[in-house]
Formats: sequence, structure tokens, C-alpha cells
Amino acid sequence: MQQIFRLIAVVLLLSFATAAQDNKPQSSEDALKVELQAKIRSILTPTAQQVEQLRALFETFTSNLSSTGTCQQNTNKPVQVSCEPNHVCVPLTNCKFKTLNKDGNNIIQLRNANNNACNYLETCCPIDKINMSIDNDMGEDEQAACGIRHVNGVSLNQKAEFGEFPWMVAIMLKPEKTYFGGGSILSPKIVLTAAHKVDSIDAEKLLIRAGEWDMNSELERYPHIDRNVSEILLHDSYSKTTKTNNIALLVLDNSFSNNPHISPICLPSANAKFDYSNCIVTGWGQKTLGARYEHVLKEVTVPIVPRDECLEKLLAVRIPPSHVHPSYMCAGGKAGFDSCLGDGGAPLVCPILGNPDRYYQTGIVAWGVRCAMDNVPAVYTNVSYLLSWVIKELDRLGIDKQFYTL
Repeated sequence: MQQIFRLIAVVLLLSFATAAQDNKPQSSEDALKVELQAKIRSILTPTAQQVEQLRALFETFTSNLSSTGTCQQNTNKPVQVSCEPNHVCVPLTNCKFKTLNKDGNNIIQLRNANNNACNYLETCCPIDKINMSIDNDMGEDEQAACGIRHVNGVSLNQKAEFGEFPWMVAIMLKPEKTYFGGGSILSPKIVLTAAHKVDSIDAEKLLIRAGEWDMNSELERYPHIDRNVSEILLHDSYSKTTKTNNIALLVLDNSFSNNPHISPICLPSANAKFDYSNCIVTGWGQKTLGARYEHVLKEVTVPIVPRDECLEKLLAVRIPPSHVHPSYMCAGGKAGFDSCLGDGGAPLVCPILGNPDRYYQTGIVAWGVRCAMDNVPAVYTNVSYLLSWVIKELDRLGIDKQFYTL
């Protein structure tokens, strides 16, 4: 045991000598050596008192290393890379070298963990190809068709890709621009949401943000666009007490301009046919109850649940059928896949049968029992059930049907 102790003492003291010499002037080198040699001779035949001395010396040694930086840990971090000569990191949209498609299908970038020199929303761009202006890829008179999802691969982590759901908007509270809930674009000047989100707030306190994806970044290929709300329209028969007929329209003070990452969702017709098994809900709300809000738009695939089955499953968790008004519908019920707190007002959309790349809005996130519980569907406003009111209000406002119909 004493031999081990002596070996440790020698190694530590010699190491300390090396570290200390780096921080001492050359003139004191001989004095330092004499001092260390005396300590080594003393500690090689340790007493209890000297054990404590060695412990104190070890603490001094380690603190010296941390302060002088003479010891570095291997953190297994990727080797940093940089752009090649005459290239710099710029947002994707500011590099003419990277071509864009006007149909919007090329606006999505897969976020892979690689050795890219730039942020995942930037690219190494030749200096002579940098474009500081943002082109509007759609002409002023060109109107995007409704319900087109910009798909580029399959998301395995429940995160949407940039521009994938161009009808999605974030409802925010002024002046801090705090995320408040979700909504969907029906026309450049109209947003659809849940009445319970806006039934107790003044229109001038709301801000609508379209084209958002990552709340923590300003480097998306196209910038988000903010609009103020001039009017809130609640369903004529909406009840603040029971939350029945839970639907509302927000009239904006200015229209959203034409952009590849901003376009409306389609409203279903009376004879619309959906793929009820692959509907999608999007939002920046929690993934699970108690979690933080998501900063990147999430997407969750959920099936529509038939009404009788939904009532039975909700009754099993003590939600009486009277709580599920005919103006509501159900979706989901698979553990880990659900809308959650903060998603209120967000759209539930379903693929159109025979046209799987286009979507109708079938629901609006309303309420649920906790989040993502197995065999417990979430409850959504039934858009088809309340469609006549929506169309009546859109007609009254003079909104062209081409924005929200196939």
C-alpha cells in the first residue's frame, strides 16, 4: 500500500512541477526544484499528517490544471469544418448557387447531423453568388392552390419540415409575440381557429404569423410574415360555457402576400371523401403533458375515430356522452401520438381520396383528456358539421371561393 502511495505522490508532484513551471519565471526554477524535491523525500515515508498534505497538494494540482488549461478532456465532439475558400455561410434563400423550384417542392431541407460548416438552415455559398434580396417566387397575380402539402421524405421524429404545411399559422399575443395557439389560412385575409382560444380577447391584442417553422430561428429559407387581426367572428351559436360550436374566423388587417411557403387549406365539400386513417394535426404545443412547447413545428398522424367508438372510449375515462356535442369529432387514441396543450385552434387535415398530396381540413384542436393516452381519443371541432356557417361568413366578407375549394 505504501508503495502505491509513494508512486502516486511522485507522479502527482512531478506533474505539479511541470504545470507550476509553466507559470513561474525562469529565475525561480532552481528554487522550485529544491522545494519539490524536499516534498517528495518527505512524502515517500508518509505519516498521517503527510497524507493530509498530499491530499491538499492534489487539490492544488487539480485546481491549477483547471485554471491554466494545461489538461484537456476528449469530449468526442465532431471535428469542426469550415467553408472552402471564397465561400461563406448564408441563409439558404440568399445563395443564387442553390436553385429553387417555383412549385415549392424544393423548399424543404432535411436536417441531418453532419459536418456541415454552417447552421442547418444555412449553406456554404460562393461569395459571388450571394443574393441579399428575397425573391417572391410567385407572381402577384398567381394564386397557390389550396391544400397542397410540400412533402419531402418521411418525418420519423414528429417534426414537420420547413414549408410542409403552408396553411399553418401561429396565433400570438402582443406586444411580446408570445405563442398562444394555432390556426389555418382559408384565404390571404382569413384564418380559421377554435372559438375558445379567442372568445375572451380583443382583436388588437392578436398577431397572426404565417410561414413559421422554427420559433427560435430567423434562418428559414423564406421569412415568416406577421399580420394584425381586425375582427374576430365567433359562431352564432357558440357557447362559452359548454364550448359547443367551437369555431371562429379571424379577419386580418392586411392580406398575406403570395409565397411558396404560405397558402390556404381546402374546406371540404358536402360530398368530400377523405382518407380517414392518415389525418395529420400540426402545432407548436407540448408533445406530452407538462413538457415545454415545441419550437419546431410538430406533426402527428392520427386516425379519425367513429363517433360511437369515441363516446365509448371517453366514457371509460368518465367523460359523459353529453360532453361530446355533435359539433365535435374524435381522432387519435394511440399512446404518444396526439395533440396537446398549446395546440388549441390548430388544424386537423386529412388526405383527399384519390389525391393523397392534397388535404381537406376536417377538424380543429379543441380539448382532450390529458395528452397522448392510449385508447383515449382527442376531441376536435367538426369542420364539416359547421361548414355552412363558415361559408356564409366567407361569402358575406366577399372572399373568393377559389382560395379554399378544389
